[in-house]
Amino acid sequence: MNVFIYTRVSGKSQVEGDGFERQEASAIAFCKQHGMIALRLFREEGVSGTVEGFDRPVFRDMIQEIDNRSDVESIAIVVERMDRLARDLMVSEVLLAECRRRGIKVFSADQGALIDMAADGADPTRTLIRQIMGALAQWEKSMLVNKLRVARQRTKEKTGRCEGQKPYGEKVGEAANLLLMKEWAETGISCLNIAGMLNAAGEKSRSGNDWTPSAVRLILSRRNIKAKLQ
Repeated sequence: MNVFIYTRVSGKSQVEGDGFERQEASAIAFCKQHGMIALRLFREEGVSGTVEGFDRPVFRDMIQEIDNRSDVESIAIVVERMDRLARDLMVSEVLLAECRRRGIKVFSADQGALIDMAADGADPTRTLIRQIMGALAQWEKSMLVNKLRVARQRTKEKTGRCEGQKPYGEKVGEAANLLLMKEWAETGISCLNIAGMLNAAGEKSRSGNDWTPSAVRLILSRRNIKAKLQ
């Protein structure tokens, strides 16, 4: 049997990690164990497991490629675990239903045996196991989200902030400019003139653009420093 290996990581920060290599190694070992030929590897980068299948560009391309083949019935999809296909139970069931409708088998390497996870329910026990696995993956995600929310709240209570962009002046190279802005504003120099002086000195804003009066005013207002716009 020929197979396509599908891997997915949900966060952009995970793309450079070992998630893809681990998933692919597990899937390839499963294919070798059962004498299957891996034709292609598909990597879905930075896409949540709760995103509908055909809203995932790589998954959509994989299904379209299978649809265009003349040997659809001899093609299967292999994933490391079912939560790599989808963490949300309903999303998982929709994806499996789409594969079942097309006659595409789906195997999960962590099962060890050749169990078609997209089977139409002829075996009630297998369907129950598949749904329990999907429910557990969804529960694990909910627990993780809750833990992160609690951790963020603790950090916010302790420091006053825990996420979002750092205020201007806290990144390397910004402190000197912020000090000048404060001093100029406190002596009555307008935001228009402050922006002009920064630009004349060749200084750039955090975005790399020239300073504007509104940008200067926004930074000073966040620091509770009154300043004239013009």
